[in-house]
Amino acid sequence: MMTLLSQLFSITHRFLGGGPRKDSLDRLPNAILLDIFSLLDVADVFGLRRVSKLYYQVTKDAALWRALLRRTDIPIPILPPTSRNTIDCMSVSEMERILVRARSIMRNWQSPHPKVFREWNFDTADYHILDMTLLPGGSHLITSACDRGDQQCSLIVWDLDVKGAPKMVVAIPTESKAYDIQAKYMSLNGVNSIVLVYLQRNYLFKNDLEAADLGLIPRASQLSTYYKIEAEFRYQCTAGYLPLENLQRYVDIPYPYGTSQHRAEMEKLPKAYNHLTKIATQGEVLSCPVLGVLFGDPHFLVVKGTNEIVFRRLLGSGFDTATLTCIDSPNYAQLPHTIKTIQLVPQEYTVFVVREVATQPPPRSRHPVYLFEVYAALRCSPFERTSQQQLPLTCHTEDSRYIGGDLTHIYVPEFPPYIHPAQLTSMPKRGPYAPYLRARFPPDPPLPICVYARSSRDPEHIVRITFEARRLVSHSPAPSRDAHTPDGGSRITPKRQTVYLHTLKSSRCVSRCPMYQPNGVIRIIPAATRPLVCLSSPDDRDAAPYITEVRPFIDRGWEAERYILDDFVRWPPPGSRLEAPRFGARAGNGGKGPGELGKRVVAFAWEESVGRLIVAEEGMHTLSVFDFADAPPQDTERNGVPGSSAAAASP
Repeated sequence: MMTLLSQLFSITHRFLGGGPRKDSLDRLPNAILLDIFSLLDVADVFGLRRVSKLYYQVTKDAALWRALLRRTDIPIPILPPTSRNTIDCMSVSEMERILVRARSIMRNWQSPHPKVFREWNFDTADYHILDMTLLPGGSHLITSACDRGDQQCSLIVWDLDVKGAPKMVVAIPTESKAYDIQAKYMSLNGVNSIVLVYLQRNYLFKNDLEAADLGLIPRASQLSTYYKIEAEFRYQCTAGYLPLENLQRYVDIPYPYGTSQHRAEMEKLPKAYNHLTKIATQGEVLSCPVLGVLFGDPHFLVVKGTNEIVFRRLLGSGFDTATLTCIDSPNYAQLPHTIKTIQLVPQEYTVFVVREVATQPPPRSRHPVYLFEVYAALRCSPFERTSQQQLPLTCHTEDSRYIGGDLTHIYVPEFPPYIHPAQLTSMPKRGPYAPYLRARFPPDPPLPICVYARSSRDPEHIVRITFEARRLVSHSPAPSRDAHTPDGGSRITPKRQTVYLHTLKSSRCVSRCPMYQPNGVIRIIPAATRPLVCLSSPDDRDAAPYITEVRPFIDRGWEAERYILDDFVRWPPPGSRLEAPRFGARAGNGGKGPGELGKRVVAFAWEESVGRLIVAEEGMHTLSVFDFADAPPQDTERNGVPGSSAAAASP
């Protein structure tokens, strides 16, 4: 429906003005112009704003942007699942922002040298950052931070899309540094929330704690979590959630965080953060936390020790815990096995596990074997804690000598979820997920499992191993009647059922990208399709290593469509080339943003679906933000007259 303003403008322009030519599109009713403009590309719509006042008003109509949003085939990054983020509630500028950013990041990553469109900073007040993560869509940032006196650590939630500047929403006290922070938008008992899982560690022995308090040794929060530290710790994995509607009320408080007026307003509101559960150990390492929905309920998983995976249902009692023990491979009996990383495969009710088998004891030359395995997920009983030993459902073995050498820092990132435009129509009334939290792709066929790792072979490599899903067709015993026979009769045929499973058999593809950096060490900033790599100084095991530059890690095969060949879902196509080019020069000052970093960096946060990279520099109380997606044009026209830079801008 046309807005009242555009209707009045159209009437005034056509009847009081000079009137359009007979062969002009201006003679058409605005409703028809909207139908025509809705068939155009987003860039063409912005170009029409420069043509005339009439076209400017039509291209600012909400009905046009709803139509463009519903029609687009560009992957749309997800939005926080609140009632404000539906098509009926979003403003024109918000819908423009969604489409422009999605189109811009896609086109930018298709270029030979992606570039930064915007570089900006924001103040973190009295906190310096220790670790951080971005939620899918890049709207919310979770930071682990410490105050200026290094006395109190906190988890801080930031809203980055607040008009003006990012806003600190809530600070959650923690015992020590939170790291390996996992955060997702999930539904708990029908309440859309930010769900958090994070690890903490502190010295196990009292003598070490006292020495840290006296400054004789570093505090546990000052130690690197990137490398293994030769010290004894006690570990804790904690889960909690923040209801999004409550969080929005905190965002709407008009006073600065920490002031007396702000605290007074907070006391009137429901609690922002709610603790769910925790797992603690004394000396046994906890690692690789994972969040996901399993058997219809939200769960988190964490690796305990070297060969155990703990499952915990988030909405259950303390007994809703199951422990899976991965049995050593019979081919390498008596050799130490260590879980390096895990990832949940919820649609198959399985867990993907990467284990390292040390075939040579130190100090002899290491040639480890890597086991890529799939285990059946365990159900958590509400009445008792269960444990089970398992052999893998399927296993693929790789010798380090044939895949690029000893692998370190292995990651299995999740693919980013995308919105289907039809899923933005309204908020759900029930179900574990809001409908727009579903992935861009339907469940059939599924996405591959991608493993990224750093290879120690000289020169250093980035190794990617993909495991494609296999299509299996079975015939259901329940028959169906088919009346379309040549003789006009009928016959009984069994139903065909197609399922896809990651069998790991004959489905793996190993890709390597050498990085010729004689004076640097490669680090991976993980992501499924748009990971980044950074180069640090050699032998720098500090918690804030010196990072010389950041580069994109690009596979053009992700731009291709998925297809099925020999019953395997091929994506990206085999043989696609990996490259790590330098970032392009930014328009304006010509700088390359993170491509010329040259700083000691405490932490990175990267969200690939919107192309947002956040860098925390050592000793600074600010965060640097690099946006690789162009911002939508701003409404800065004078007296409604198009032709300014805002009206002329295009994504």
